[in-house]
Amino acid sequence: MKYGKTYSDIARFKKSFISDNKKLVEENNRISDIYRKQPHREECKVCSSENYSSGEYFRLNKIKYYVCPDCGHINGEFLETENFTNSVYVDGDFGNFYKEDQVELYKERMHAIYTPKAKFMTSTLENICGEDWRSFAYLDVGAGSGYYVAALLELGLDARGIEISPQQVSFGNAMHKKLLSTAGGG
Repeated sequence: MKYGKTYSDIARFKKSFISDNKKLVEENNRISDIYRKQPHREECKVCSSENYSSGEYFRLNKIKYYVCPDCGHINGEFLETENFTNSVYVDGDFGNFYKEDQVELYKERMHAIYTPKAKFMTSTLENICGEDWRSFAYLDVGAGSGYYVAALLELGLDARGIEISPQQVSFGNAMHKKLLSTAGGG
């Protein structure tokens, strides 16, 4: 495996998903309840096609998802409103799943999961752009806790991330010097 990883390489990082399963399911249900209270989607999120919901793709937590026949994007049946976004990422408990006892695992997780992704991206850019890709600046939108940004920085690239969750920005920045900012510019 050139860029992949085996489950045994990442299993130790997934232990909290098993031990915190009940809390994670409760949080997922809370988010789904908020999402189902949003207005119905009228068009594809990507291409604005009104034909986006011509066929149901799957259902999850009483929410229908559709594949847009025009662009292939999967759309949920409701809009991601500002209220939804704030309730989930800003006001919610989203950041509580990133615990202090995981701090020492940050770099190990970054190396095991995100460095292979960064190396795959740089290898692909090398094939497409030659050496020019080294002079690019990279922005990770929706950077979470900054694992991918940290991997890019470690490869010597100019990288930054933006994230809407202040808890994740705080956690990521505690691991590295100011690699993330909030989507609101904080």
